[in-house]
Amino acid sequence: MTKLPAEALPLAGSKLCKNQAFRVGLTTYAFQYHFEWNKSELATVLRDPFIVRTGHDPTVIEGDMAAHYDSYRRLGDRLSENITELLFPIDKRD
Repeated sequence: MTKLPAEALPLAGSKLCKNQAFRVGLTTYAFQYHFEWNKSELATVLRDPFIVRTGHDPTVIEGDMAAHYDSYRRLGDRLSENITELLFPIDKRD
């Protein structure tokens, strides 16, 4: 995505992808990354030829994953829990 909707609030971005996460209103969120993936899912994606075609080195990514997976998992779980609590507050659940 190169341009956010006019009413969107940007939440995350990087040099390679300016719009990685945004929200519209109070209950609509969009993400350009997969904070929910586990090691197996990440490893599957790294085997896809698309990774090399887009200029990425799977070996470098595997090294980064080995070094940072625990933080990635902890932050991904935290983000998932926070989104769930925001969109489905405990006091509003049946």
